[in-house]
Amino acid sequence: MTAAKSYRLSQLVRPLCAAGFFLAGVSVCHAAPAPRFDCRLEVKASQAGQPVELHWRLHNPGQQRWRVLVWNTPLEGLLNRYLRVSREGVEVEFDGPMLKRGAPTAEEYRLLRPRSSLDGRVDLKLAYDLSKPGRYRLEWTGHLHDVAGAGETVPRANGAMRAVELHCPAVEFSLR
Repeated sequence: MTAAKSYRLSQLVRPLCAAGFFLAGVSVCHAAPAPRFDCRLEVKASQAGQPVELHWRLHNPGQQRWRVLVWNTPLEGLLNRYLRVSREGVEVEFDGPMLKRGAPTAEEYRLLRPRSSLDGRVDLKLAYDLSKPGRYRLEWTGHLHDVAGAGETVPRANGAMRAVELHCPAVEFSLR
């Protein structure tokens, strides 16, 4: 968007804000900027059949605080499928719990401060058959179900959630 278009848009939005205008239940005046996060997967390899720890890190490189709903992330454990695991090109089936959820609670959000990280650790063996030696590949297939900026109320109704896609580079590891 050019600077002239941005200025014209702000001139249109400012009077609407003063009048208390809302569009589809979302304030056009105080919407938080789109969040950007860095994501990293790290696996501590071990022997086949032994615990295999995944360390997942969500980093906020920006200047704003965010509250992140922990659903379907390692911040709450291996509850639902948000990873793809394969051994030598063949997918390893997820054999963990699958939860159906109602509305989130405020306790299910974690604060992510500017330039800081949230870390989650899970044992992949609890939901995947890692009993065979070989070369494994781990890919993130999930997303953040809701991210709220400063001043935004949580929990929000399911229709008002702001989902955020994450790109976490895949990792490979070997089990002996």
